[in-house]
Amino acid sequence: RAVGAALSTQGACMGVLDTGGNVLMIWLWGADRYEPYLQAMHFMFGLGAFLAPIAIEAALAATATAESPAGDFGPSFFVIAVTMAAFATPLLCTRGPQPSAEERAKSKGASSKRGGARWRLEIALTLLSSALLALYVGAEVAAGGFIFAYAVEEHGMGATMARLLNSSFWGALTAGRLAAIPLAAKWTPTRMLTLSLIGAVIGAAWLSMTGREPGVDGINESGAPSLWAAVMLFGLSMAAIFPTAITHMERVMAVSGRTISVLVVGASLGEMLIPLGVAVAYPPDAWGRRSFPRILTAACVAQAAVFVGAWHVGRRLAALSAPLPTTSSSHAVDELSG
Repeated sequence: RAVGAALSTQGACMGVLDTGGNVLMIWLWGADRYEPYLQAMHFMFGLGAFLAPIAIEAALAATATAESPAGDFGPSFFVIAVTMAAFATPLLCTRGPQPSAEERAKSKGASSKRGGARWRLEIALTLLSSALLALYVGAEVAAGGFIFAYAVEEHGMGATMARLLNSSFWGALTAGRLAAIPLAAKWTPTRMLTLSLIGAVIGAAWLSMTGREPGVDGINESGAPSLWAAVMLFGLSMAAIFPTAITHMERVMAVSGRTISVLVVGASLGEMLIPLGVAVAYPPDAWGRRSFPRILTAACVAQAAVFVGAWHVGRRLAALSAPLPTTSSSHAVDELSG
């Protein structure tokens, strides 16, 4: 019960952090400047996902004894909690940013047509973006959760190298988010998402086609080079999708806390359902194990299809943006075109 309560509280707080962090970043830097900073914030998410398992592994090694060779998780969680508190405490004394006049004008212009064509298109774009993020987060979490088991059971890798392969996925994702910071200032959201989604489909499909390379006695402890390349390409390509999907929406509509909440709910559903689907389809036989990369590939193809629909709705919204005082129709259409 205590563990369940702790995890439920953590999940609720993470939802608040996701929603508030994304909205406040837009309010803090303004509609014309926030994109690199939003990418930087999501880079920190990736950095944490990369460093936390390393911290836990170090804690297990440091606390292992003859009586308890597995070690103790406690010290690593304590260090992570103290670090989070140290960064969060100053925020209690900081006045949060407010939406700029531009954001308020955009929101007012949009809400004045509630029930009209623009409002319906905004609902459609929000739901499509939520579905996109559900597929994205589900595929990302499934990859991070099953790469180790897949490498050991399907490719015959040793446990140490399989852990390194898993770390390479998170490392590539973190590196991709770092690279996305300057790229966000130069590339349109459409270009960024298009290249990311194509790369994710190629990486997942490559992973599903990668077979075991025999080593000594039929076992290759290090894994096939193509396996490493596919995993890192997949992580690198997935890096910028979440923040760029938000940017794609913000170009043509007001993004409020309520809007981000819908996106976070969709992402949370994907985080729950897609890894569950992989677990159900992952029996201890070769066909079941191969279902893991196939499900990733299907999720990435579905991502691309959903984005095509979101892009089409976004162009229709951009064409209706002329009445808004902050965005011209032609400028928005040009940006969504590429």
